[in-house]
Amino acid sequence: MKYKKTLYILFTATVLVSGCTKDYEKMPKEYVSDQYAFDVTDPNGTQAELFLAGIYAQMPLGYNRIGSGISGNRLALNDEGGTPLDASADDGVSTIQNTAGERVSLSGYTPFYNPDDCWGNSYGGIRLANIFLANYNKIPWAQANKRQYYGAEARFLRAFFYFELVKRYGGVILVGDQVFSLNDNLDLPRSSYDQCVTYLVSELDAIKDLLRPDQFGAGGGGNSDIGRISKGAAYALKAKILLYSASPQNNANNDPARWEAAANAAKAVMTLGTFQLESDVRNVFTTLNNREMIFYKIHGLTSGTTATVQTNALEYALSPVGYTVANTISRGRVSPSQELVDAFPTSRGLPISTDLKSASNTNGFDANNPYANRDPRLTLTVFFNGQTWQNRAVETFVNGRDNMSSDAVKTRTGYYQRKFLGNFASGSTYGNSYRPWSYIRYAEILLDFAEARNEFSGPDTEINNALVLLRARAGIPATTAGTATSVAVLNYGIPTVSAGVTKDQMRIFIRNERRIELAFEEQRYWDLRRWKIAEAVYNSGVSGMSIVKNSNGTLTYTKVPVVTPFFQARMYLYPIPYNQVASGKNLSQNPGW
Repeated sequence: MKYKKTLYILFTATVLVSGCTKDYEKMPKEYVSDQYAFDVTDPNGTQAELFLAGIYAQMPLGYNRIGSGISGNRLALNDEGGTPLDASADDGVSTIQNTAGERVSLSGYTPFYNPDDCWGNSYGGIRLANIFLANYNKIPWAQANKRQYYGAEARFLRAFFYFELVKRYGGVILVGDQVFSLNDNLDLPRSSYDQCVTYLVSELDAIKDLLRPDQFGAGGGGNSDIGRISKGAAYALKAKILLYSASPQNNANNDPARWEAAANAAKAVMTLGTFQLESDVRNVFTTLNNREMIFYKIHGLTSGTTATVQTNALEYALSPVGYTVANTISRGRVSPSQELVDAFPTSRGLPISTDLKSASNTNGFDANNPYANRDPRLTLTVFFNGQTWQNRAVETFVNGRDNMSSDAVKTRTGYYQRKFLGNFASGSTYGNSYRPWSYIRYAEILLDFAEARNEFSGPDTEINNALVLLRARAGIPATTAGTATSVAVLNYGIPTVSAGVTKDQMRIFIRNERRIELAFEEQRYWDLRRWKIAEAVYNSGVSGMSIVKNSNGTLTYTKVPVVTPFFQARMYLYPIPYNQVASGKNLSQNPGW
């Protein structure tokens, strides 16, 4: 295994970037000693804090990161190719063809090339964490709680990097606390998936009460703590790890104890009483330190400082291509799929396919006006024809301003991605916003709990209560007219427990709710894999909507095929990079690669 050299380079580079002080620059540029980074004469631990900030910087950023050149804590969206990971599933496609993201969806990754490979970066973060943990106690910390908090943060980050590895590759190499030297044996075998999960859960259990309390706003600790790992993050990451462990990909025998453990872990987050849904979901993605964000990374923020950066890069990257703002043309990089659009229910919370057999008791969907009377989250997730943006209607009909036949780059599906953008329906500029990337937010915890609880013990009122919170926040009303022919519905369009809804029916509802609530948040891509349904979903294809504006002003809507992603059984796990497998006999490759 050859990751040692890579990790050493990451270590020195990170500290060089983070610690550019006059005294620091007296150190040789090619090497930073542990004695300097962990200065036994510095009670403030200044360089150690910068070292820890460097570990935070290893955390991957989301958004349009696949093929975009996003690196570390930098949101680099000025190139043309970046797409979100979920556009490599069935929720959309890259507007530009033959991008890295599209190659992922078409099985274009190998042991030699993978746009989503995280092996080196994650083991880089793990090594940095181990170096920190081996040395931070040498510092005579003037503030006693810093010793406690920082040690726990490093252990959390190490667990997070391992989870990034495990969800991609299955069981990986567990190195414990060891910091390897040149003379150590690095030809190490992989631990099993279950061994990795056991280790990660034990680490999170050990540190969850050592981390700083969850804090919000200036009254809860001030800006200096924004972005730092807190208690709730450890609870939430444990719940997510256990959910993946319980899922069909990793739970072939459907052991109910795994589902129970996952449900209990998610419920533990809910009972902390710390987190809640934001009243306006847009605030989650454009404001700092809101109460829905549990575990997140802030673009431009070096944890532990008050420096933050606001940007409108996403507005330019994602807005429809017909908009020119401040003399810059928007790029519309992502074309959401018709399948994603169809997943959003009506404003009454009912699926658009529901037929209530009554002219006076419909679900509210009109195929001739398909975007009217829909779940308000649709408008916040997707740009569709007729939606208002920058004081004009989006035109994705054929030859419309956002779908001109002469344009080299335009929507491939009749839609553009709206998720994450600020509220710029009016105005003539794209204002700057904060960009906290959420790894886990409270909405996901509610969905994690509902899924695990349903799989363990079937539908119950606690599941309904969790789902009601999401539907109510979305703006779906508390009463639903009529009764669906297939499944009776309660308030907010949620299947009714008292009407005998089955576990299978509730599973369909929860999975769909998860899809629309967490769209483009790097959830759907992994959900298809952990549910073991990726082969069926990918190979059924991705569709779009062709819209023709008739001479009388009416519109004709025709669903059209766009692309058929490709998926094989071996793809449930990524291939381990070839150079890692080739460097030692004990590191085995994943099956089929």
